Amino acid sequence: EDQGGYVMPIFDCPHAARIGPSPSVDRSLAALSAGCEECGDNSENWMCGTCQKVLCGRYVGQHMQTHHGEKQHDVCISLRDLNAWCYACDGYIVADDVNILYIPLHVAKFGYLPPGCESL
Repeated sequence: EDQGGYVMPIFDCPHAARIGPSPSVDRSLAALSAGCEECGDNSENWMCGTCQKVLCGRYVGQHMQTHHGEKQHDVCISLRDLNAWCYACDGYIVADDVNILYIPLHVAKFGYLPPGCESL
């Protein structure tokens, strides 16, 4: 059972390079308010880094995890806290390649570019 606590992110995920294309800000805005495309739940959704499907996480209906198993789409980003996860590496990832998901979602969620970013 998950006990919480600090999780060391993975900085050298080779799967992050396969993310894309970048969602538009409009698509990102729609994703933030969408329910899971399988069950409709809106409490813990993720966006697939490959096809941009919005599906629920492992603590709800595990639809993103199932999607990974069926499609081998490894990387997704949390629509709650904008952290990226790689199923193949089994961990949170920090990689420049994630920015094509992170930046438009950040703009959609907060209305401005993330610190240190000059453009979409």
